[in-house]
Amino acid sequence: MTLTGAGKRKLTEAKDKELLFLEANQVKVESTPEGLAKYGASLSLETWAGIKDDVLSQGIRYRFDNDARFRAILEKAKSESKYLLYTGSAGSEYSGLFMTDGTIAGPNKMGEYMMRAAGYEV
Repeated sequence: MTLTGAGKRKLTEAKDKELLFLEANQVKVESTPEGLAKYGASLSLETWAGIKDDVLSQGIRYRFDNDARFRAILEKAKSESKYLLYTGSAGSEYSGLFMTDGTIAGPNKMGEYMMRAAGYEV
């Protein structure tokens, strides 16, 4: 649960999930060309393609360093020698798929970013 009011009150699990959902949606809206234009910014897809892996990896690292719950989850997984598989959008360059033979198909980049942040040797 996320703390509010300078750490004096805890959010309910439902409220925490609601706020995370709303925040993710707002990021999607603000990341569109129209959303960026409000701030006098623009996005070059060519430039983004060249830096997005580093930006996403740094974002995961920042979250690991600043989100105690996220860090605890990754550290627990590491202590149990769990492999982190990110199963986002099918066919995404950042997700992977667990196959019936026990192997991982796909790049699973987000899973690797999370494991690196937690100190796994990837």
